[in-house]
Amino acid sequence: MIPVHQNQKFATTELEWYPYDDEETYDQNLITRLDDLVRLNWVNRQIRYKFNSNGFRSEEFTDNSVVFLGCSITFGIGLTSESIFPTIVADRMGLNCANLAISGSSNDTAFRIAEYWLREIKPVAVVLMSPDKSRLELLTTDVINYRVNSTSLSDKFYQRWIMNEENSRLNQIKNQLAIKSLCQMQGIKFLNFNVETDFCYIDNDFARDLSHPGIAGHIATAEKIINKF
Repeated sequence: MIPVHQNQKFATTELEWYPYDDEETYDQNLITRLDDLVRLNWVNRQIRYKFNSNGFRSEEFTDNSVVFLGCSITFGIGLTSESIFPTIVADRMGLNCANLAISGSSNDTAFRIAEYWLREIKPVAVVLMSPDKSRLELLTTDVINYRVNSTSLSDKFYQRWIMNEENSRLNQIKNQLAIKSLCQMQGIKFLNFNVETDFCYIDNDFARDLSHPGIAGHIATAEKIINKF
């Protein structure tokens, strides 16, 4: 069964705005942080979020691809697809980019997406930019909660789970090893990075939403990944 995710509703569409990088946030930043928008050249700059037939911010899947797994940074919120590290790495390596990142998602999500799509895409390589380890995915009959953090009954479990950091550390490692195992079984090269420690955050470098990392950080991160290939 094809794994569900929050962007399936955008399949085969192209958006000018996206959650967190929305027009309301942009208009507010024009008032409160205009200097940053001007400095980073985001004023009146167009961004297109183009989704393939499976709801991923990617071209249609083809042979000779490299798959990218991760959360909003790998997805590229607030940036053009050409300026995010998955596209830069794929272009430099002469491979097609299959960006399977889901914004706001967890390491559980990355494994769940990989478990199905690696068999379908058959990539030559997988790059995991492992999401924040404190995130935990909860699947229910009608919704996916990527971070369980409100006041529902299920979140009482999360509140106890997150109190011991060893739970989140082990959950991250288990998912990383599971994805690595999937790759090994299928003869796929696997590169593992952590968004908390391996992404190149650069001071005062922001995407259009002025929250997510900007172009300079993606370029630097792409170089780090290419050096590991």
